[in-house]
This record gives sequence, C-alpha cells and structure tokens, in this order.
Amino acid sequence: MSDDMKIIPMMQQSNMFTTEVRGQQHTFYITGPIGQPEEYIELCNTLRTCSPQDEVIIRLNSRGGLVSSERMIVNAIRESQATVRGFIEYDCMSAATGIFLACHIHGWAEHIQFMAHCSWWGAIGKNPDIKSQTEFGLRQMEEEIEATYTGLLSPVEIIQCNEGKEFWFGAKELEARMGSYYEYLESQGCGDSECEGCNPSDHEFEESEFDLKSMVKEALAELLDERGISKPVAKEVVPKATKPKAKKETVPFVS
Repeated sequence: MSDDMKIIPMMQQSNMFTTEVRGQQHTFYITGPIGQPEEYIELCNTLRTCSPQDEVIIRLNSRGGLVSSERMIVNAIRESQATVRGFIEYDCMSAATGIFLACHIHGWAEHIQFMAHCSWWGAIGKNPDIKSQTEFGLRQMEEEIEATYTGLLSPVEIIQCNEGKEFWFGAKELEARMGSYYEYLESQGCGDSECEGCNPSDHEFEESEFDLKSMVKEALAELLDERGISKPVAKEVVPKATKPKAKKETVPFVS
C-alpha cells in the first residue's frame, strides 16, 4: 500500500463537533420561618439573572411563613431561565410547599414532613374595612390554593383545604402525589403559546376543558350530597397552570 493511500482516512470530514457550554450552580437554603420579602432579594435576583445553562438549587427545611415572600420567590422561579431544583431536607409546610412545587425538578430526603393547608391570617381596621378586607382575602386565598395545589390535591381536597383541613404527606405518599401533579402539569403544557407540542387543535382543547369542568362538577356534587348542602360552596373553575414542566427526582442530587 502506498503512502498516499495511508493518509486518505485522516483527511475525511468529521461528523462530530464538540462545543463547550459552561454554566454555574447556585445553592440557596430556606430554613426556619419564611420571613420578610427583603430577606430573599439575592435569591430572586439570582433566579432572574441566570442563563439557561445555569442551575439553582433551593434546599427547604421550613414550616412556612409569609405568603408575600413565598409569592415573590415563586414569581422569580417562573421567570428564571435556569433549571431550578427544589429539595426537601425535612420540613416543607405551608408557604414552603408553594416554593417547592414551583421548582422545575423536585427531590426529597427519605424522611420528610410535607403539609399543605390554607393560610392563617387576620384583618385590622374599622368595621367596614375589616369586612371588605376579609371578603377580598378569602377570595384571593382560595384562588391561590387552587393555583398551587391543583394536581397534587383532588378537587374535593381543594375544597376541604380551603375549609381548613390540613394534608400531611411523608416521602412515599408525596412521591405518589407528585406523579399526579406531573400528569396535571403535562396536560396544561409549558405555557408557551407558540409551542406546537403544547397547543392541541381547537377541538381537542374544548374537549379537554369540558372534561376538566365535568370532573370538578362531579366532585362538588359528591361533596355537597354528603353534607346535605343545596348551594355551591366553591367556584367550579380550576385555573390553568402557567408553571414550566416539572421533572421527577426523588433521590438527593449531588452538588
């Protein structure tokens, strides 16, 4: 074989290209009571300024706290381009559950306490002020409970939650519940109006919307029948989730 023929394979065009993509991993711990919003400015700013190659890990060990701080963190997670991982160290209750569920990927330790319930709050002011504030607060909290827990809790459980019932889950039960939660998020799509995979035809959308309303109506009818109540006790509309698709990760991830 000639020397010319030996070098021919080395001159062939390659079909593989290597691109180095660098990202950063940020880890935040939310422990103890969730305090004032100003305590979480660094976390929210990091979430909002990260690139798609970055990763933010939020490790939770909290029994809850201020809803205003929870909503600020949830808003930042939804705006983040980074992959946001939520991990439960042990306690994840009340406002902490909203932060956890808003994350894109979820994980939890072998032994945890997860508790979902409605908010504890009060009103201060003159009689008419208290009345208007209470009426508004009840409507708003009911909407937040539905937006946060739909998919994790059944329609009947959403009503019970708004009425004051607490729902406690350990690691195994949370894993089963999260399976239903992921199915619900999948059915809602990614929230991008231009995403072809998440926007079925008009006929399919109408059919799925009808089925969801029917499910809620049946659940309400069942609950009302059990209690002998003749008028509705909750709205029939279940809000569509705008959260990004979540992924299941039930083992501790390594930093």
